[in-house]
Amino acid sequence: MKKSILIIVILLSSTVLAQIPAEIFAGDKKATLDVLFFKSFRDSEGENTAWVLFNREKVTLDYKMTPDDNKPFFVAMQAISYSPAVLGGFGPVAVSLITNDGMYPKLGFQYVHATSDFMFFGWLIGETLKDPDVDLYLYAKYTPLISGNTRLFAQIETNTAFPAYSGGEPSLFQCLRLGLMFNGFQAGLGLDLTQKGKDQLKTTENTGIFIRYEF
Repeated sequence: MKKSILIIVILLSSTVLAQIPAEIFAGDKKATLDVLFFKSFRDSEGENTAWVLFNREKVTLDYKMTPDDNKPFFVAMQAISYSPAVLGGFGPVAVSLITNDGMYPKLGFQYVHATSDFMFFGWLIGETLKDPDVDLYLYAKYTPLISGNTRLFAQIETNTAFPAYSGGEPSLFQCLRLGLMFNGFQAGLGLDLTQKGKDQLKTTENTGIFIRYEF
């Protein structure tokens, strides 16, 4: 089932984008390989439609990994949304999240705004399974021109999960990237921050450097 979903997404992706950014992040505690893109489906004439695909594939490797503990963690997230111009960037979204722990289908609403050097989108979604979480996801990227072919690269990504059942723990994930962009490459400093808990927050930080290339 999971393999079939991934194959379908890969086939859909080939009609959606021309470039796929892939990032390697080397932190002080963990390393990650991350592929994330956000593109509109195109019609037969090559024009963007109101249908939008968000895709995320991420593998996290803990430096303290052993055969029994701190094993690699895999995330595959695909979202398809419909954002016609009449709705001003808003629209329904369907999300499929697959991790080491299982598959979680989600439904909700999304907002999108993009210019030549700025992009923002976010969604509010809820799981359709038993004991659901409600997720507030925000993503922003700013790439203003500095000079020539060099641009600033600034990106922030946050995901806040609110459990909609008793006994659940809220969690917050933040991903920050700041660097330079040149001819398809982006490189600089990064921070991944995870917080979880009710009465007492458990915080995990991972700081390091990143390099990204658009294939």
